[in-house]
Amino acid sequence: MKYFTIPEFERSVTAALKGYDNEAPREARRNIELLVDTVLDPLREALGGPVIITSGYRCRDLNRDVVRPAPLTGDHRGNRELPEQEQR
Repeated sequence: MKYFTIPEFERSVTAALKGYDNEAPREARRNIELLVDTVLDPLREALGGPVIITSGYRCRDLNRDVVRPAPLTGDHRGNRELPEQEQR
């Protein structure tokens, strides 16, 4: 892990406000390290600049609070009506 730290992945304003312990368990930390070593560090080097982590790890409670199912209407289910010329 050359350019990233575990706390970057654990940082969450929502978790802090709600009092959740968003510390990644050992297995999640290993997965984060693998992701960083094999994807993110090489990506950062290829881009020649920073890659910013905005959401890296969520504990179960935090994930439950921030992930909402998509509405079951319109584009969210792929039910968009196509204009007549696109239907052909």
